[in-house]
Amino acid sequence: MKLLANKVSADFERWLAQEHPLFGDPKQFIRAYNSGMLSTTNDDVKVIAARLEDAYRNVSVMNGSITIQPEDFVLTRELIEDLEQLQLWIELREAAVEAVQSLGSGASLFLEEKKLKKFSTITEDGAVIPVDAVVLPKYTQSYIHVLPETLFTEVSAPDDGRPLFKVDVEALKEHDTSVVYRLAQVTHS
Repeated sequence: MKLLANKVSADFERWLAQEHPLFGDPKQFIRAYNSGMLSTTNDDVKVIAARLEDAYRNVSVMNGSITIQPEDFVLTRELIEDLEQLQLWIELREAAVEAVQSLGSGASLFLEEKKLKKFSTITEDGAVIPVDAVVLPKYTQSYIHVLPETLFTEVSAPDDGRPLFKVDVEALKEHDTSVVYRLAQVTHS
């Protein structure tokens, strides 16, 4: 089966060839490991196995065996993860747009923590108040940490100085979601 490389696979292959030339390439190491020729408790073998697992998206080391997952399985899992993140972007965008509409054009939105269910805003007198008109979707809480930090600017609350995270609503609105339409064309044609 094909090994699916990631950012560190080339470095791993160079390191393996230089430091452990006996194996020649990752697949030779996998064959030796899985055949029982290598002691899985040996520190060098453990290091090679761990680095191998880090170097390829479809390799897992478990219970004294190295498994190479099929490419379509890994790509499907990654696609689902990407779509879940995209769904979060879209739902957060829609909630943010709805919140700004309920407050009036030009309003700023904040999260008191990047886990809360509600947006907040700052009144003219500096009070931080929740935007009750909009509640973030339940599962947003569990995924919001995967959003880029650039969507949030940490500021201090004017009333008591606690940290707030200003939401960049324009960046949410501008995020490219065209992949959804392309995927829909492929899967529904």
